[in-house]
Amino acid sequence: MKKLFNSFFLFFIAFCFGQPKYKQIINDSIQVIVCTAPSDDMNNLNEDVIYNVLGVEVKPIFPGGWIKLDEFVKMNYQVPLINGQKIKGKISTTVTIEKDGNISNISIIKDLGYGSGKEAERVLMMMPKWTPAMVNGKPVRCLYAIPIQLP
Repeated sequence: MKKLFNSFFLFFIAFCFGQPKYKQIINDSIQVIVCTAPSDDMNNLNEDVIYNVLGVEVKPIFPGGWIKLDEFVKMNYQVPLINGQKIKGKISTTVTIEKDGNISNISIIKDLGYGSGKEAERVLMMMPKWTPAMVNGKPVRCLYAIPIQLP
């Protein structure tokens, strides 16, 4: 058991820190950096790359943090009704936080139906600017997951 754990740990370290970066192509126009390690090419940041939150030095921050983000969603999200009852569950979303803090590329990963995904998209588009993610002291585009828990 200990040998298995050590093997996995060494693989994880080698995977994340042994390579300068690991790229994941989402489609023809979106490229996400999943894991980065300090390297010489990090000084030449590609403007079009979207970093995963694990690949940035400073994570993007909603104004006021997670508590204010939760308050913002609860205040603005109108829960759809089914036969007079509010639906319950979690909607999974991802967004791109741009270098200027705006939200783009909203994607609904898990939709509960009955218009819940469209409502989540509407609320996410209303968000104020975030503090962007940073790499080498420069703002970068960052893929960020935002779960929305319905009561």
